Amino acid sequence: MGASGTTSEAGDLAGAVELNVKTWLGPEAGDEVREWPRRMQRHTFEMQPLPRW
Repeated sequence: MGASGTTSEAGDLAGAVELNVKTWLGPEAGDEVREWPRRMQRHTFEMQPLPRW
């Protein structure tokens, strides 16, 4: 499992979202470009139930 999965499972949704956006877009992308994928990823994590081990 990737780092974003570990981060989201730990309850750090903001950290998981930022990690994914940074990975997908790289450091060159500005905040305006990052906002849409950030919102979509946050929504995905909020709607996805976490596994119960």
